[in-house]
Amino acid sequence: MSSLATPDDSPKENVELRFAEVYKSPEWQNLNEVDRSQLLMVAEGVKPGTIIGGDFTNFQGILDKLGLEASLNSEPGQLYPVYKVAKPEVLAQYFREILTIPESSDIDAFHRVNGKFLGYPECCTEEYNNPRKNAEARKKYSPRKFISNFEYELKKMIDETGTYPEEFDFTPPSFTPCGAHCEAAIAQLRKWKAVVEAGDPKAARELQLYRWANGPQKKIHQQEIDKIDSEGLLEYKIAQMRNEILGSI
Repeated sequence: MSSLATPDDSPKENVELRFAEVYKSPEWQNLNEVDRSQLLMVAEGVKPGTIIGGDFTNFQGILDKLGLEASLNSEPGQLYPVYKVAKPEVLAQYFREILTIPESSDIDAFHRVNGKFLGYPECCTEEYNNPRKNAEARKKYSPRKFISNFEYELKKMIDETGTYPEEFDFTPPSFTPCGAHCEAAIAQLRKWKAVVEAGDPKAARELQLYRWANGPQKKIHQQEIDKIDSEGLLEYKIAQMRNEILGSI
């Protein structure tokens, strides 16, 4: 459980990495930390695919070294391109599944294929499609603004206990668990956390800080956040806004 722990930059052991040398390279270090944390999960085989930002200099070379393939997910020529990334066979299977969705299907069918590609538990994808859990309680708790069941349960957990499963600090920006008690989500996040901490402690720290600054965890970690250089926090907020803008295109 997480309380007031400081992010740990020390290398983590007991995880065997396939591409440890790649993660030490200058080309890797030039990538955005939150993006590369997700890329590392895919490279190490604990996550099927990801959707992340890349660049026009180091990104393709890194993918070649990792044996991964990318498909542009944003408009060509966009200043900050976004890609779907996975092993070639996984990416091919993803597009096959997308193409077999009947034209009469609603958006939920696409979300299910995307959720599978991104390694999200089915229960979380279904709650994302049709947010039913604690619906009345959530509406009463936040009558003017929609909040997910995960945010509602995590806020409540923190308010009541002052702690929460630390795995939630390593939730990728696009993933919303179906709840703060979801065992499937926690188990998946535990795997992702382990490989990122082992392979790229700085990226793990940045993902953790991203969550601290932008989620219910902020209530617990406000002191640590205040100690972070204000310029650094501004970078997190700018990155968050960029991700939101790209996601709306």
